[in-house]
Amino acid sequence: MAKQKRSLLIEKLLENIETGKEILEYASAVFKNLEFCAKARSQLHEIHGNEEFFNEAKRHLSVMNDCMESSGGSFKPEGIGFAERESASTMQDRRLVKLRTFKCPDGTSQVFEAHSKIGLEHRIHVLLGFDSRKVLVGYIGPHLPTSSYKH
Repeated sequence: MAKQKRSLLIEKLLENIETGKEILEYASAVFKNLEFCAKARSQLHEIHGNEEFFNEAKRHLSVMNDCMESSGGSFKPEGIGFAERESASTMQDRRLVKLRTFKCPDGTSQVFEAHSKIGLEHRIHVLLGFDSRKVLVGYIGPHLPTSSYKH
């Protein structure tokens, strides 16, 4: 019963989050299985909530958070477009790899290949396996260029 009450509270909190800053403000309660790296934090500060992709981004973060909570070691978010890695041709291009490299909370820089797909034009890049309890969110924004997608 207590867990059910907590879930309802979290759903209500999530529903009432209206800006990227509020995502960060309530992250410890709503997205406790996600950790936002500096680049993602900076991007969230710039998101005002009226962007077309905002509500879908919140949903993707929620799905990834819930997936991490119940993953039991295998991270397979359901109900969102998700790719565990980029194409080989994208990863062979140093310039494209650099665009996916973000600083982690421990100060190291890592390549964030895994990403959720918010429509055709936005992505959330994450790092899996960095911490067994959390998914690191490195990037939230426009689709990064790939070997076959140049914008």
